[in-house]
Amino acid sequence: GNDPRMGADSMVQLGKQFTLHYASLAHAGYWRESRVCFQGQEFNHPLICRKAQTHTGSLPSRWGLLTISHANVVLSSLKPGPDGATILRVYETTGVATPGVQIKFNAAVSGADEADLLEQSTRRLEVEHNALRFDLAPFEIKTFKLNLDTIPTNETI
Repeated sequence: GNDPRMGADSMVQLGKQFTLHYASLAHAGYWRESRVCFQGQEFNHPLICRKAQTHTGSLPSRWGLLTISHANVVLSSLKPGPDGATILRVYETTGVATPGVQIKFNAAVSGADEADLLEQSTRRLEVEHNALRFDLAPFEIKTFKLNLDTIPTNETI
């Protein structure tokens, strides 16, 4: 079992084997411009893809649920919430204040609240043309509770 009184080094004494994966990333310029944060995420979460045969269907060749206006803003969570809500969490990655962030949805957004990290609503947000607009401070995390209606399949983002 896991005894909270045991230190991390004690696990080695119990005959446990751990594997650590790491990478070194050479890049030109400053880390913000070189998108080091995104390279780290790609390393830790490799893309898993499945090749499918070409087939007919009603979906467009390219489709996405949402787009984020600024490259330094990352979507870290998109999951079902209570009472049919959708929880969305984003954060600023480069330590730069980012005013006017827009998240545009390819779905009808019938309501949106800003929420705390425990996903409790803190204030109602205005939604225009199925988009949220907000400002982020350096390294700030924001959580939103959304009411999404039917997701259209005939539009591309």
